[in-house]
This record gives sequence, structure tokens and C-alpha cells, in this order.
Amino acid sequence: MKNSPLVSICCLTYNQEAFIKKAIEGFLAQKTDFPYEIIIHDDASKDSTKEIIAGYARKFPEIITPIFQKENQYSKGNLALFDCFVFPIVRGKYIATCEGDDYWIDPYKLQKQVDFLEKNPDYGLVYTNSKLLFQETGVLKDKGIMSKEYKSFEDLLIATYSNITNLTVLIRTCNVNDYMKDIQPIYKHWLLGDYPMWLFTSRISKLKLLKDITGVYRWQKESASHSSSSQKVLDFHLSVYSIKMFFVEKYNVTDNVVLKLKNNHFKNIINYAVINNDHVFIK
Repeated sequence: MKNSPLVSICCLTYNQEAFIKKAIEGFLAQKTDFPYEIIIHDDASKDSTKEIIAGYARKFPEIITPIFQKENQYSKGNLALFDCFVFPIVRGKYIATCEGDDYWIDPYKLQKQVDFLEKNPDYGLVYTNSKLLFQETGVLKDKGIMSKEYKSFEDLLIATYSNITNLTVLIRTCNVNDYMKDIQPIYKHWLLGDYPMWLFTSRISKLKLLKDITGVYRWQKESASHSSSSQKVLDFHLSVYSIKMFFVEKYNVTDNVVLKLKNNHFKNIINYAVINNDHVFIK
């Protein structure tokens, strides 16, 4: 598979020794009629994550390419780990993304998505639904994240926040490359890198939702989008708003769309985050 992969599976991980095996096994379980590669970036984990990845890389050297950082890049302010370290070395026509704590459960995920994009050149990205696992309680919701199909760039821009989950996406590498040339150098301060890429892609091509459930998103107590810290949640929402307004200015979005965008964005903060004595409770 090392010679000519059609798909590059890209994974980020840090201190995820309890989860990374399940993620890698989900990648290796894919049944496809094409070759694929797996690129795993470890951001200088302090636990045994690196050793687990290295073990798989030794076992599957033709498939798995590990990237091991000596210093934690995220803590140094480098938030664009996919863009800086992983995407530049992909060799596939398509890129599939997945964080190290999430995992795939459909062995035909990649085959279904590649089949669609190969037959529909006007589409640049395809995504699916996913289950939702609450890590703290162990509760698994079979229909946890039922994604909306976004018909246009404006539709995705107006949305309170895209529920396109990173672990379900397959995107054309050419779109990723264009994004990194046009947008990536600008957004060093944004707290999330996938939403602006989805917006950019929706501007130049169509997006497709396959209604299959192909993976599991692991909901943890602390993350960029939900936290016990009101400041962290506020920072996240402000970053989402910054992304939206960047694209408004870049593409001269009409006033009526901007008004809907602002209304939806601030309703999202009111409806989903109740700030009380330095704590944010997410409904």
C-alpha cells in the first residue's frame, strides 16, 4: 500500500493511550478495493501513546507513517497540527480525518465515500452521521450526531455551528491544498481548523451527507467546544464568530445572510451555554 494510496487517513493524538488502539484498529479494518495510507501525528505524548503507535507502525510499515514530536506543538501556540505537519505529506487523492480518541465502526466507510466522490466530481467533501459516546458515564447514543445536509456555502455559514464531525469526513486533497494556500496562513488565532476548511470547500464545491452512521465521537468533559470554564466556552464561540466574519468579508456576503448569521450565532450562546459563577453548563 505504500506505493500509491488513493486515500490518506490522517490522525492527531496526544495522551490518548486508552483510546488510540481503537482508532487505529478502525482504520485497519477498512475494506476497500483501493490502497490507503495512515498518517498518525503524536504531539509529544507523556503517556504510552507513542509506544502504541510505534508498535502498529512496525507491524504495518507499508501502511502506517508515524510523526512523533519531541516538543508539544499545541502548547507552543501551533493550533494547526493537521495543516502544518500531516497534510503536507499526504499522497492520496482524498483525505480522511479522525482524532485519536474517536473511532470508526463501519468497515466500508471509506469505500462508500470514495465511490460517491469518484462518480460526482462537482462534490468536494462527503460526511456521515455518527454515534455519540459520553466518556465519563459510558453512555453510547446510537443516533448521537445526525448531521444536517448543507446545500450551499451560505447555508453552512448561517448555521449556529457546523455539526459535520471531523471523524466522518472525506475531502479531496486538491481542496485541502487550495485551502492551505488561500486561508491557512491567516487563521493562527482560530481555535478550530475544520470548520473554516468546510466553509472554504463549500464555496468552491458541493458537500454531501451520507446518512450512514460510520463512527463514534467521544464526548469528553473538557475540550475546545465544551468546558467547565466559562472563559474557554466564550473563547470558542468568539473564535467561531471570527471565522464566520472572516468569510463574510472575504466573499462579500449579502446583508440579509449576515443578519441571519449573527442572530443564529448569539442564539446559540444563549440556548446552549448558561453562564453562572464561572461555570458553563451545556444542555
